[in-house]
Amino acid sequence: MELHRTDFLPNTGGQLVVVTYSASAVFEGDIKDLIVKFKYEHNKSLASLLARSMMNSLGNIGDCDMVTWIPTVLERKNERGFDHAELLARRVGVIVKKPSRRVLRRTSSGHQTGRSRAERRVGVSFVASPAVRGRQILLIDDVITTGTTMREAAQALVRSGASTVACLGVAYVL
Repeated sequence: MELHRTDFLPNTGGQLVVVTYSASAVFEGDIKDLIVKFKYEHNKSLASLLARSMMNSLGNIGDCDMVTWIPTVLERKNERGFDHAELLARRVGVIVKKPSRRVLRRTSSGHQTGRSRAERRVGVSFVASPAVRGRQILLIDDVITTGTTMREAAQALVRSGASTVACLGVAYVL
């Protein structure tokens, strides 16, 4: 079972920009175990495997000019010693032969892990670099839970001029 959803977000000129959301697996069983090992047991070697698994959904997304990621909060990055979404995005960039760049910055603090669905729907925000203007962006994260984080990041990319945004997760929560 795959996740495929399309949204239309307004840019600063009021025009609607197509934003797609895809993930190829439900966050349970083996895929959940792999993601947990990757993120919380610091098993960075799983990044390539997880990035390849994301390619199952990529066919529904289309082309991109640039790959980026949802930046991990500094506290989590320091705990883990790496930004898991960045590592995934860089692996995906190699697979699709596109540059991977950090173009998003969190303007909110705190992480989403352990929060209820209602709590996840508020409190996360981003700004994007003007380098995305006119670009087709592939936005990467590991798990799409409520979609709020992806939507807010996509909105920041659209506000900065991205022509399209394709959001891709390894897995999603039902």
